Amino acid sequence: MIINPGTEAFVGETMARLGLTLPYSEKYGGLDFSDAPEAVVVNAIVENDGFYLAMYRSALNDSHAGKWNNIAGYMQGRGGDDGRKMIEDTLAAELSEEAGIDIGHATSAAVGRVIEVKLKDRVLHVVPALIRFADRPDITLNHEHDASGWMTRQRFFVLQHVPVVDEVFKEMGVAA
Repeated sequence: MIINPGTEAFVGETMARLGLTLPYSEKYGGLDFSDAPEAVVVNAIVENDGFYLAMYRSALNDSHAGKWNNIAGYMQGRGGDDGRKMIEDTLAAELSEEAGIDIGHATSAAVGRVIEVKLKDRVLHVVPALIRFADRPDITLNHEHDASGWMTRQRFFVLQHVPVVDEVFKEMGVAA
């Protein structure tokens, strides 16, 4: 996996800092960001032969229910863990949990620069990723999503989607 060195360092340092004040959650497998004023999240584009996996967020989600997104979730790990390991472990866990995808079958994986998103009540540090597969993985949805689909970037962008999706595609160099 190719990881932007600045992102790797940022994740390690930020998780260490947040680990001083946030509790660890077995439920999330990492720090409990649920009520935190800032959070570190991954947002991973999954690609196969020019088609992108779009995930429709269920009503059970606290944020962006009823919108399309990439594979996404809170950064897993504890404060003081290695930044690279936290990124790799979180991407593998989120792909498996949300879509039943084994990241070990990916032909390439890259992580870009952190995107900062300021919301009215918190700041999200979004770690963007692009994970490519030569063979289209079968998808098994969990409770976080009601539907999924493989679609062109253009089709994905005409659907109502989570706002950061645009920035993630741009950061990872996926052309319009």
